Amino acid sequence: MVMKKFISNFISSPLEYLFFLYLYIAQFYYSYRYILRVNSTTTSPTYGHTSIVEEVLKYVITAIFFLLFIIIIFISKKYKDRYKKLFSLKAVKIIFYTTILAILYFIVDIVIQHGISFHLIKTSVPYDYMFKFLVFIPVVFVSPVIFMNKGSIKYWMKFLYISMFFQFAYTLVQLGLLITIHRYPALGYPGGSIRFGGGWDDPNGVSLFYLLFLVFLIFEDKLKASYKYIMILITIFLIYLALSFTTLLLVFLFCIFLLFIKKYKQSIFTLASLIGIFLISLIIPNYFKNNFLFKYRSASVHIAEIVKFHHSGSVYFPLVYKIFGGKVAVFMENFYRQLYHNFGIVGFIFLAIPLCYLIYVYFMKIRLQRKADFFSFSAFIFIIVFGIGNLGLPYFEIFPVNVFLWVMCGVLIASLSTS
Repeated sequence: MVMKKFISNFISSPLEYLFFLYLYIAQFYYSYRYILRVNSTTTSPTYGHTSIVEEVLKYVITAIFFLLFIIIIFISKKYKDRYKKLFSLKAVKIIFYTTILAILYFIVDIVIQHGISFHLIKTSVPYDYMFKFLVFIPVVFVSPVIFMNKGSIKYWMKFLYISMFFQFAYTLVQLGLLITIHRYPALGYPGGSIRFGGGWDDPNGVSLFYLLFLVFLIFEDKLKASYKYIMILITIFLIYLALSFTTLLLVFLFCIFLLFIKKYKQSIFTLASLIGIFLISLIIPNYFKNNFLFKYRSASVHIAEIVKFHHSGSVYFPLVYKIFGGKVAVFMENFYRQLYHNFGIVGFIFLAIPLCYLIYVYFMKIRLQRKADFFSFSAFIFIIVFGIGNLGLPYFEIFPVNVFLWVMCGVLIASLSTS
């Protein structure tokens, strides 16, 4: 009976089922990293390098799912009707068309400057820097028709809860193995800093996912306050263990924003939790010294490299490169500066137009209507936070948190259909 119901639901809404299946695969994809001890040998001293198969497989999986999405949308009248409704809105047309133009520009720019080579996907050229950013953008074309169906909201929230349980359990295993057999995570340095990246084994990426969950958790209004406080505390604890200065700063900014909204007292609890966990860490022998001071030095090095590159790069950077991007590819922690140097002012503008316009039209919608549902408003806040975070880390390129950004953009586009 259960199987019959599942099959009937799957047949009636195949796109929704495939879409959330893809999100779960994205969430669990990096589970192998900690188990097999593979990541990046440049940042993980106790690990081996990720193989080309493990690196490229996520792109192959994404391409297969996108192909299935296109087939289902093409043969389904229901989904075609949803697209017709979306494209009846001028704002949605502008967002979609400018996004397509942006993708085409980045692809053409890469091909003209560096040619086409499968080998370059795995080397330090814009393929490695920007291919991770480009390949997941098409999610924004699928997610709006998913979230036009309000029933998908509960599936998204269920996805967040299951994902956070997975991350928490994985982190506990990492903690336990570190204490018992001294098994270090990817960014764990014997005698130095120890950072926990959960099921992704990536502290920088997973900490922003924790913030995504935190945003939705605080705005969600159907959960009991006691459950919410417990989950907030666990989330802050996980963010703290990831020890990403960028995400910690974003949490503070988010909480400060919430302090101006009287309804959300959870922001005070969130701030208090963050400060409390920090103070507790001071009494743990060497934890503060080995982690925060290590991270402080690491952050100082990153900032110094950015300043150094800015001065040396400005000596010879012809006008044509400023417009279309430099011939020599660069990697920088600040994504926007990296985008500018690799793809020029044009590339920067092409990325900014659809995202900024989407934020603007959604803001005008809630301003005129004087109300916003928790779901789209959470997505709106996360997109802004995500944008700010790229000043410190290239989140646009970090899988799978970049997938969730485009999903959130789709949520805003879907909400415009109710204007």
